[in-house]
Amino acid sequence: MPTAPLGRARAATPYAGTVVTIPAILDQPAAEVYDSNDGDVYVVDDWAANSTQELLRVSPHGATTRVAALPSYSILAITFDPQTDRFYLTGHGAQFGSSEFVFAVTPHGSVSVLAGGASTAPQDGTGPNAGFANLGGITYDSKNGLLYAVDGSSIRVITTAGKVTTLAGSIAQAYTQDVTPIAYDAKHNRLVLALPGSNAIVAATTGKGTLTTIAGQCYSFGQPSTQNCDPLERDGPAGVALFAAPNAVAVNPADGTIYVADDGNDAIRRIDPSNTVSTLAGNGVAAELDGAGLAAEFAEPAELALDPVHGALYTIDGTPSEFSSGVGTFRSVTTGGVVPPPPATPIALFDTATPDRQPFALDWRATTPASTVLWYTETTGELAALSPSGVSTEITDPYAGGYSGPQDIVLGADGSQWFYDPSVGSNLVHHTKAGFSAVTVPGNGFPTPSLGTLTQGPGGNIWFALNGVVGYVTPGGKLTSLVTSSYPSNGSLAAAADSTIWLASGGALTQYSRAGKLLQTIAYQAGYVARGPDGNVWFSQSDAIGTIRANGVLVVYPLTEPIAGCLPNYTCSRGIGELATGPDGALWFVEKGTPRAIGRLTVDGLLQEYPVLAARSNPNDVSAGPDGNVWFVDAGAQKIGRIMLTSSHAVRSTR
Repeated sequence: MPTAPLGRARAATPYAGTVVTIPAILDQPAAEVYDSNDGDVYVVDDWAANSTQELLRVSPHGATTRVAALPSYSILAITFDPQTDRFYLTGHGAQFGSSEFVFAVTPHGSVSVLAGGASTAPQDGTGPNAGFANLGGITYDSKNGLLYAVDGSSIRVITTAGKVTTLAGSIAQAYTQDVTPIAYDAKHNRLVLALPGSNAIVAATTGKGTLTTIAGQCYSFGQPSTQNCDPLERDGPAGVALFAAPNAVAVNPADGTIYVADDGNDAIRRIDPSNTVSTLAGNGVAAELDGAGLAAEFAEPAELALDPVHGALYTIDGTPSEFSSGVGTFRSVTTGGVVPPPPATPIALFDTATPDRQPFALDWRATTPASTVLWYTETTGELAALSPSGVSTEITDPYAGGYSGPQDIVLGADGSQWFYDPSVGSNLVHHTKAGFSAVTVPGNGFPTPSLGTLTQGPGGNIWFALNGVVGYVTPGGKLTSLVTSSYPSNGSLAAAADSTIWLASGGALTQYSRAGKLLQTIAYQAGYVARGPDGNVWFSQSDAIGTIRANGVLVVYPLTEPIAGCLPNYTCSRGIGELATGPDGALWFVEKGTPRAIGRLTVDGLLQEYPVLAARSNPNDVSAGPDGNVWFVDAGAQKIGRIMLTSSHAVRSTR
């Protein structure tokens, strides 16, 4: 019987979730497993130069040796049986035609077919008399000495002698997947599966195949669903935790702790024995950066191999992008140690009260009486109040319908909320203590989400730029003036200190009097406008911020500083969007390009940038808050962010 490996020196670290890149020479790795007999990781690697696959042995320090050439071009998963000292792999194609097989490989490279080939449909039998339909993940049951392989919506039971049977029950999937990851949980004698299409981690009993959800749930456009699952991320108890296409699982045999490669969240997640989900490593930013906990970064981690003796988790990482260099990066993650310190950032992120509400725009201003909360919209049909502690209270918008929901929002002079909801006609919805009312503006509903379309103007009037029409509404809801514009869609508005209104409509900046008279049009590219700290109107371009001074002089600040993390062969853009004046007298703006960030620019051109450490980050809107800090909506991450202005953490301070 094989014996446990002797202890090997590993790099020690006091922090759990410490990520280190291992200099292994890999091409396009497709699967991996830890060999508890020799203490190495074995990797199935695509050998692109020869259009085939091979099994490689990789030491904890990266030394790589070739073990065997594999007989299939499509090996999907691998597991290890320490009792027989064999590797078992699922695969199909190559010289075997369309049939699918389970292969056995010795550590010395001898390859044989264990089972499969009788048919391309599920068929119980032994060796060549068994058939598989759509093989995926495979795992070894150390308690019962069995193999379990996912075959489409079924789990097949395979002995090491090649006898194949079908486990009762089925795996419900949100949509067809190439590989369903599976791992054996020796602590609870069960199977653990990751369902990428359902964003869930489930368990199956080894006897009856009964499935139960461990953690995760599918949401589609704000509602629990079984298909079209939106990628989401939340830590916490199993009932509230959320994943995004988890594509690998590993289980500690001693205590049943589950580790998940959360592909869509670019993180390694952990489910502890109490079923509480936390993020072990990775902050959601798609890059390859070593570090501890949330300071580390992954680029779509795939595959997990757990060394429970030394507390090491191995993963394959890397999808080419402007922030990661190629595929096949081999990385290790420590599973033990103390909680690492948080990243040095002043940004805190808060969840919406209900998952998948798709927050879009927010506003706050020092009204009379002063508002003590921010307000933001959710395009699934809600208006929400946000306290400075990050707690949201959602209110259903009675005018919401279809898929567009509430969009831009602005607070009136009395603290009431006005927001644009194109779901029914082209409505400006007004929310007060008395409830909701609507003012219909000319034109058809414009479903494309729009920001900056509303602003508070002189006299407390609410100005709008919707569907090629500029106008304003009195606090009492009377549509008092309309000015037909030449621009075709929604624009961005801001009121200057001289009581004039400026419109950015893409290729022009237009100025109106407080009564709606056209004063001038400047042919100049401008995405969004806002009243700046100096009282003048400022505007954004993709990589520049500009202003129109009181004397009519147009000044532009190109932001030409290098973008942190952008590789030399890629063209990166800041993608500057919505602007707002902060409580500190500086101009704040969202950067929707790469990387996602919140920018700060003083009136004399001093630039600071704060990256948003969140999966799918796409900051959408920014505003001063009642607590003296800056707040923003991250529509991609589905979070609300706060930047503590008392903090000095910044990525860059230039000029």
